[in-house]
Amino acid sequence: MDERDIEIAKLIVGETEIQVEVPKNVYDLVSLYSDSSEVISMYSTYGSYIESMLRAMLPDNIKPSTSKQVRFVRSIADTLNLEVSNEVLRNSTAASQFINDNIAAFENKKNEEKAERLNKPEYIKARVKKVILFYASKTRSYHKYIKAGRLKDNGLSINEIAERMEVQPKTVESYLRKHTEIESYEAEDDRLRYMIASMIYENEGYANEVVDAITNVVMENKLHLEDWFPLKK
Repeated sequence: MDERDIEIAKLIVGETEIQVEVPKNVYDLVSLYSDSSEVISMYSTYGSYIESMLRAMLPDNIKPSTSKQVRFVRSIADTLNLEVSNEVLRNSTAASQFINDNIAAFENKKNEEKAERLNKPEYIKARVKKVILFYASKTRSYHKYIKAGRLKDNGLSINEIAERMEVQPKTVESYLRKHTEIESYEAEDDRLRYMIASMIYENEGYANEVVDAITNVVMENKLHLEDWFPLKK
């Protein structure tokens, strides 16, 4: 870049003044639109760019710990109840060594905490209810099929069902075919979905209560549910 297009900006770090070459147009605009007495703050994202620039100026043997290293070191120390020396917080090599020395114990501890959390009855119940709500949200389209099937079981003809449901006879025939299909579902997901659909149909207006009731039945009959109820962790 031509020297005529460059200005020297100053970056103050503690007692040190750093001169940085910047394009003149950027320099002029920043100078024009900011008050000389104003202190300009940067978002942390931009601050990381400045951090990288400053780190590049330092010799390898005194490289400070990065912000990411410091956050990870503190997380490890808090989890394992360890003391952290100033050297670890200030020196990148020491921070890396601290992380390498403790990462296995840290991961084991985190896995233990996760397992404990996942096995708490209240957490399992929340997961069960979430899955049941998912199934319930998928069952509403089944209601018309179930209704048509129940009316047929009660002895109504296709024309009578069509009149009762305010649809065409061909539509009723389609509903009945669908009803036969869903009653013959063998896959676990389909069986559960149909079971929930039927219960909500039988208790129209009380969907929330039905979901709670199913959740309670599941919890009361089998606490370890993964082998028969498809929970998502």
